Amino acid sequence: MLARTKLKWWICALVCALAPMTGGAQTRADAHPVAPVEDACPRPAAGSTVENPPALFSANGVLRAEFSYQTRMDDHNRQLFCFMTPEGLQNPTSHVDLESI
Repeated sequence: MLARTKLKWWICALVCALAPMTGGAQTRADAHPVAPVEDACPRPAAGSTVENPPALFSANGVLRAEFSYQTRMDDHNRQLFCFMTPEGLQNPTSHVDLESI
């Protein structure tokens, strides 16, 4: 069981490492650039409760998601950056069920 888990981890690590080199999702025929979203990289107000980030989950070991890299300057002239989905989710946590691979 431990060897199988290690193998799955290495396969996942290899795919994640090679994706930027091969263009990742951009190599798919139906891939398209993700447009910027309004109100990019929102931040909670000072002193407010920080919520957990949104979560995305895989189906049958595959996680399909589109992201755009967003950047803007805040009111204190600090550069903010984040990844956002077209629906406006900021930096979601990705959950992939490797047991279904």
